[in-house]
Parts: sequence; structure tokens; C-alpha cells
Amino acid sequence: RSRLVHVPLRDARIRLPAFAVWQELRRLNPDVVFSTSWGAASWPNITGARAGTWRSVMWAESTSWSSAIRNPLARWYRRSMVRAFDSYVANGSQAALAIRDLGAKEERIVISRFASPWQSRVVPARPTRTLSSDARFLFVGRLIASKHPVEAIVAFSRATRDRPGDRLTIVGDGPLMGDCLKVVRMLGETRIKFVGRLEGNALIAQYNTHDILLCPFEREVWGLVVNEALSYGLFVVASNEVGSAHDLLSDDNGGMFA
Repeated sequence: RSRLVHVPLRDARIRLPAFAVWQELRRLNPDVVFSTSWGAASWPNITGARAGTWRSVMWAESTSWSSAIRNPLARWYRRSMVRAFDSYVANGSQAALAIRDLGAKEERIVISRFASPWQSRVVPARPTRTLSSDARFLFVGRLIASKHPVEAIVAFSRATRDRPGDRLTIVGDGPLMGDCLKVVRMLGETRIKFVGRLEGNALIAQYNTHDILLCPFEREVWGLVVNEALSYGLFVVASNEVGSAHDLLSDDNGGMFA
């Protein structure tokens, strides 16, 4: 029976140096070592695998739109690391494409997909709504540049100009809160509401009372909000840089790219 070992490379206070990782791996004497880092502490895993001591598995979640992979030096480093592993678990199809592009062999890649814990729940059926109904839009995420909350507000305002009954709720906080409020005032919008950061039942209540999730995110490796929204029957509009959208959205399951 094989022993699978995952050695955490850091905790809240310390980061283990490569030598310390090597010592720990030798002490544990595993059959398989699972690495989750691009850092130097992954090389002891690779070194042991090359020596035939154990097999090495890489957890990969970076995508082709990651800024790190666009950098030529980082790309060379990551290509060297990827080719040294025995096999790979990729976080979604886009991460699989990225490591294939870096030299991983397709037959050694297993694609995994994050699941929201809410997806295992039985969700009550939502009442049928028509396109003529007032639509309730939702944005869930940190108010930071890569999430594009300001752009979401502007797009909503322009797209629903002739639909005065439509509403947008912003769930989240962050450094762009002031910019968001300023844009709302400039647009003269009274249909946009900010509710701050929500979790648990409070967030579920928002999903249950909205129709469309806006995900204009940039460089989003996965994006669990897509899982969550689909679990509660929302239609999802996402950018093509939201990893989960490539695996979860289709014409027949309530989603589209924009």
C-alpha cells in the first residue's frame, strides 16, 4: 500500500527552506510526494523522484493568462520544473492547457475541478422568470482592480438603461469601494446597492434572491463564485479569464462569456 505525503511548505509564521523539506521527506520515506508550490522547496521532491526514492506529483493551477507565466524568465523556470515531475493534477482545463504548454505530457495530467461545499446541498427549485421580468444582478468579490467592480457597474448601467426595474447588488469590500461609489454617483444610479462582505447564510440569501451573476474578473485561476451561483440557479456572465467558467459554463447550464 502506497504512502502519499503532502509536506506543507509554509504556515502562518514560517517558510521551510529546501533543505528542511528534504530532511522531512527523508524522515517520512514516502512513496508519492505531492507538491503545491513553484518555489525552491519543491525541488527536494523532484530530486528524490529523480533518484528513484519516490514519485513526484505536481498540483498546477496557473493559467495562460497568469502574469508570472508571461514573464520569459519565469516561463523558463516553470518549464524546467514542470518537465521534472512524474505526473500532474491540474485545477481545471485551463491549468491543464498551461502545463501542457510548459512541457507536461497529456497522458500524465489529471484534471481536477474545485467544488463548492454548497453544491452537495439540495437547493429548492427557483420560480420561473421571463426576460420581461425585472432582473436582479449580483457581483460577489473583493473590490480590487483585477475583479473590475467599476467596469461591472458601468456595464450594468449601460446595458439596462431601458430596464428601470433591474437591480445590481455588490457583495464585497476593498480599496476600490470609494471609486465604485463615485461612479454610481456620476451615473446617477439609484438601482445599485452595496451590502459589504458576506459569508455563510447571508451570502446564500443573496444568491437565492438574484438572477444573474457578473464575473468580469481578470487572471482568476478558478473562481468559486461561479460554482456557488450555478448551485443556486443563477445565470453567470463571466470573462474568459475566469478559470471555472471554461469548465462549468455552457449553453445549456446557464452561463456565457462576455
